[in-house]
Amino acid sequence: MENSNRRLAPTLLAFIALVCAAGCSGSSSTPAPVIDSLGPTSGIATTTVLVAGSNFGLSQDQSIVSIGGVLATPTSWSDTAIAFDVPDAVYPSVAEVVVTVGGKTSNPTSFDVALPRTVYVNQDDTTANSVAAFSLADDGTPTELAGSPYPTGDVSAGFVGDASSVTVNRATRRVFATSNATVAVYDIDPVTGELAAVPGSPFSSGGSQSYGITVNAAGTRAFVANCGDGTVSVLNVDADGGLTPVAGSPFAVSSNCPDTPQLLQGETLLTVTDELSNVSVFQVDAGSGALTAVTGSPFAAGFAGRGSRADPSGTWLYFPDPTDGTLHVYAFAATSGVPAEIAGSPFASGSTGGTLGGVAFPPDGARAYVGNFDLNEVVAFSVSGGAPTPVTGSPFEVAGATAMTSLAVARDDSLLVAADEDSVTLSVFSIGADGSIAPVTGSPFAADIGSASGVSIGE
Repeated sequence: MENSNRRLAPTLLAFIALVCAAGCSGSSSTPAPVIDSLGPTSGIATTTVLVAGSNFGLSQDQSIVSIGGVLATPTSWSDTAIAFDVPDAVYPSVAEVVVTVGGKTSNPTSFDVALPRTVYVNQDDTTANSVAAFSLADDGTPTELAGSPYPTGDVSAGFVGDASSVTVNRATRRVFATSNATVAVYDIDPVTGELAAVPGSPFSSGGSQSYGITVNAAGTRAFVANCGDGTVSVLNVDADGGLTPVAGSPFAVSSNCPDTPQLLQGETLLTVTDELSNVSVFQVDAGSGALTAVTGSPFAAGFAGRGSRADPSGTWLYFPDPTDGTLHVYAFAATSGVPAEIAGSPFASGSTGGTLGGVAFPPDGARAYVGNFDLNEVVAFSVSGGAPTPVTGSPFEVAGATAMTSLAVARDDSLLVAADEDSVTLSVFSIGADGSIAPVTGSPFAADIGSASGVSIGE
């Protein structure tokens, strides 16, 4: 499905030109429209937006209102107020609302177009692999969506633990999920959050036991770690969501069971951690997508872990050490891509044992949350300059859980979701201003999610 914003923007510009040609003469004395405010300032498709301002004209006539370059259909129009519903052709983004009257345009005013807040969990415990989906209420209560779980069309990869095996791409409004040797791709309904497999899904990953997946911000390229044959696949994503391997894919990792690919430094570097204590680093060709191992790769991490994560800025890589409960943080040389631990790394988590894994961040990267598979607790950190410091009261117990590592944080840093692999529950926590977490009423929630191997929130 082609991104409608890009397709409709030239049409809108042409329409504005026609409006001006038909009605601009003699309009030099007419003041330009002015937007004072929007209410609300964010919402999903179909959200009704009230535009308050001046000089809109008593009636619409030839005037228009647009959002993100897409024409909106007003439901009411006056000289000081316009109402419209956000078209579903506008993809999640900070979109500009503009009013055009007599060929004169208003000041652009931002509206945050969101997805419905939905939790997606890759279920990896049965022969038929699938993705479960739950709407998440403001109070944190999850409700399974109609049609969930959604089959991936492949068998289980047999993975136990968090390998980021499901991810949401907001730019294309899609979900990507790995299984044994394929990647399933789904379009997200912009109003309900329900999933519909794109034509041809699932697509071959080109490897075996495809665990981890990451997708670039534009949603045009996917990177898949294949544990079974020690490779990384690079797949182009076409306009309809189909996947095609780039030339040379899959690429050898030269290590054992790679599981979590991550993009860093403006998506010019790809890192892959594995279960033989290595961090592999590749340069990513921006045009072709081909991978080239940086000199010295793979690099010894000194411990056998899984579930590394890049922070949202793509500056640092966080790698939990399951042997001693610490968190290693790596920075990468700008030219060579060679990793080195930052000052103070590894950082104590306050956890007294067990196996750490499943790092999650809010979008601003000011916090980090790490699960403990064995002790059923979450370690919460505040983060400054890449360095994590445990928040007061951390680690926090996850009551009712038995094997929890897969974590995700809401975009507004208000909720933390943890998927449990054994007790088939979702734990949901509210996040305090200081980064502390507390279970919401009713948590943990019964959820038929099987052996969860990754969780992601779309919103």
